[in-house]
Amino acid sequence: MRKTGILVEKTDNPNLKRVFLILGAICEESLARFASAEKLKAISFLDNDLQGKRVLDRLRKDKLIQIISVNDLKKDAVTIEDLVPKEMYVKAVNSVYSRLDNRFVVYNKNDNIKTGIVEEIHKYLKTFDYELDKVAVARELISTLEINDKTKELFDPFTELFTRINKAAYTSN
Repeated sequence: MRKTGILVEKTDNPNLKRVFLILGAICEESLARFASAEKLKAISFLDNDLQGKRVLDRLRKDKLIQIISVNDLKKDAVTIEDLVPKEMYVKAVNSVYSRLDNRFVVYNKNDNIKTGIVEEIHKYLKTFDYELDKVAVARELISTLEINDKTKELFDPFTELFTRINKAAYTSN
C-alpha cells in the first residue's frame, strides 16, 4: 500500500500542533477533507500530470489546504522526478535495469528529454517488457547521490520544496 499522508504531531513550536503533509493525487481530496475536519494544518504536494491537475483545480476551489505543485518549483515539470537532474535520473535507471538484465540497452537520449522523464523512461522500458520501478530508481539515485558545493545548485528545486513546506506549516491558511 502506498503512503499518501504524513502526520507530524510532535513539534517544539507551540503554534504548530499538528501538520498533515499529503503526497500524491490518489487520495488527495479525501485526505484534504479529513485534515480539514480534524483541524489539521494540511499541505499538499501534487504532480502536474492529468490526475494532479484535476485534484489541484478542485482543492484550490474548495480552499481546504495549502498546495504546492511540482511545476511551481520547476517550470514544465510533470512529476517530482523532473526535479532531479535528468542525467542523474537516467544514470540511476540504467544502473538498476542493467543489473536486472545484461541484455538491457542503456538509455542515452538525455538531450531529447525536456520534461516528463517518467513517461519517457516508462515508454523506453516497455520495449524491454519492464515497468518503471520508481522506488528502485530512487533508492539507486539516493545511494549514489553526492551533494557538495559543486552540485548543490542542481538540487535547488528540492531546497525550494522543503522551504515552501516549512513556510506553509508555520503560516495560517
